[in-house]
Amino acid sequence: MPTMEQLRQDIATKTTELETCSRKLKELDTQCKTQQCKVTKKENEIHELSARLANLQRELSTDQGELNTRKTERRNCPQKETNLMFEIGALKRELGTLESSGAMDYSRDSRRYGR
Repeated sequence: MPTMEQLRQDIATKTTELETCSRKLKELDTQCKTQQCKVTKKENEIHELSARLANLQRELSTDQGELNTRKTERRNCPQKETNLMFEIGALKRELGTLESSGAMDYSRDSRRYGR
C-alpha cells in the first residue's frame, strides 16, 4: 500500500501531466481553429474563383459567337459588294435608257439629279 507521500507525489505528477495535456489540447484546438479559418478562406476563394470562371466561360462563348458572326459577315462581304455592283450597273443602264429616251427632263428640276 502506497504511503501518503507517494500518493502526494503521484497526484502531483498526474496533475502536472494533466496540465501539460490540457495546454497541448488548447494549443491543438487553437491550431485547429486557425487551420479551419484557413480552410474556410480557401473554400470561399474557390467559390469566388468558380463563379468567376463560369462568368468568363459565358463571356468567352458570347465572344466566340460574335467572332463567328463577324467571320461569316466578312466572308459574305465580297458577295454583297458584287451584288451592289450589279445593282449599280443596272441602275446606270436604266438611267442611261431614261436619259436617251428623253423621259428625264433636267430643265424642270436640275437640282434633283445633282446636275
